[in-house]
Amino acid sequence: MNRHVELLEQQRVFDDFFKIDSVLLRHTRFDGSMTPVLSRLVYRRNDAVAALLRHRERNTLILVEQFRPPVYLKGDEGWITELPAGLMDVDGEEPLETMHRELLEETGYRAPELEHILTYYTTPGGATERMWLYYGEVTDEDRIEEGGGVDAGEDLRVIEMTREELAAGIYDGTIVDAKTIIAVQWYLAHK
Repeated sequence: MNRHVELLEQQRVFDDFFKIDSVLLRHTRFDGSMTPVLSRLVYRRNDAVAALLRHRERNTLILVEQFRPPVYLKGDEGWITELPAGLMDVDGEEPLETMHRELLEETGYRAPELEHILTYYTTPGGATERMWLYYGEVTDEDRIEEGGGVDAGEDLRVIEMTREELAAGIYDGTIVDAKTIIAVQWYLAHK
């Protein structure tokens, strides 16, 4: 099948920390015909990185806990446990470089090696963001800074959980972050 997209119009309608574009487009249907003109809002967000770190000596997994306003505004407590992560917002920086920088800022660990697990779209129905997931192992010697975030608005707590605690957290609903759930499921299946 020959697939085709006609982008008829694209206009930035919101330009701040987040960016939103209004687009008009048409695309090929599975039967070969073209759709009518579709109007969509697209949330333009930088790609992001996240890593699941395992502490070799303690056999624990290193995560962070922090307050997330959208979680609070949805009606939940607001503090969630998740992987250390960050936006790729430095020009020219590759995903792996961003991940190393974010790990140091958020956890204080310098991971000697990071294995790329996968890359996926976080919300393909409305956002451009892709998430690059990594896995790495560290020891006490790899913790070279305090961690806890460096941005004025960041207030992170580094926590360690066992494999069993993380698995239970996914199934009892205490771990609600998608990137964390995906990485932990990968870990449970492969490590």
